[in-house]
Amino acid sequence: MSYGGRHNQDIPVLNLDINRLSAMQIVENVMDPRYQIQKQIKSETSYRKVHELLATVLDSSLQLLGQPSTLMDFMNLSLAKARVIVEYQSNRDLISDNLKNLLVSLIDQLITSVQQYSQNKLVKEKIRENIEKVRIAIDSIAVLAKSR
Repeated sequence: MSYGGRHNQDIPVLNLDINRLSAMQIVENVMDPRYQIQKQIKSETSYRKVHELLATVLDSSLQLLGQPSTLMDFMNLSLAKARVIVEYQSNRDLISDNLKNLLVSLIDQLITSVQQYSQNKLVKEKIRENIEKVRIAIDSIAVLAKSR
């Protein structure tokens, strides 16, 4: 499998903490050749399906920031759908387990952020920042998918 394979132990695992890293650090990490992101995607189309769904969810979420409970309901349902698509692409061996785990981690971090926001434990600007950071991460991966 030329794209890194499902269980390639030679590729280090990329972990992105959206609460700790700046947007620029996220881009730099995704683009870091050590993680070989482009080799973890079998085809541009396989990642594009994931990207399009996540990008739509993230963009729509920004419009709901003033409505915490609506945002929570929308994100829970939409990100669950996105997670299913990520798992499906991984099970079809179109993206590696490392990439699947990265995307699932980003989804989980967003859900946690939205839950904190709906409980007034996170301010509106921080949830906006987290949504934008995930969007930057998936866009950076899309650039690498395109450059395959």
